[in-house]
Amino acid sequence: SSATRPALTAIVSPGSPVNLLAVLNLPRPSLFAAANGKFYKLVSGAWIEVVSVVGITGSRPVVAVPYIFDLFCLNDGTPAVYNSTANTLTPWVATAGTIPTDCRIGCTYEGAVWLFKRHEVFSSRVGNPYDWDSSQDDPGAPLDGTSSAFGLLTEPLTACIPLRGRMI
Repeated sequence: SSATRPALTAIVSPGSPVNLLAVLNLPRPSLFAAANGKFYKLVSGAWIEVVSVVGITGSRPVVAVPYIFDLFCLNDGTPAVYNSTANTLTPWVATAGTIPTDCRIGCTYEGAVWLFKRHEVFSSRVGNPYDWDSSQDDPGAPLDGTSSAFGLLTEPLTACIPLRGRMI
């Protein structure tokens, strides 16, 4: 017997232009969008505005970085984190070090959040996306792309794809 694919369901955009579309595996998968300077979550087929104390700028794409049950967002201003319990978008505050700003690309890889700003590469501590203190010297310590030990990329980074082994 052959399998049948379920029918696709159309989703109406929360506004125009939509400059983020992200899926986060909270207790169950959730769809998010940013449009017209606001952040939305799809609930039962309708876009619900997320309460945001962080400004979303429509002139630049919003980048989403899923990390286990968190969703981190990058935009023109303050890096932000989505709180699924309160349905809020609040500033992403480091418990150690400083979260790099003005990053345009991000991903999760080997238990850390990786952020990219033009020629610079940064990572959080493995297992803790709130620890950015790169002065630590242990195998899971955060990395700072502006240090001479880590180096700089020769060309601006335009995308990242986490792969297996030790490659992004």
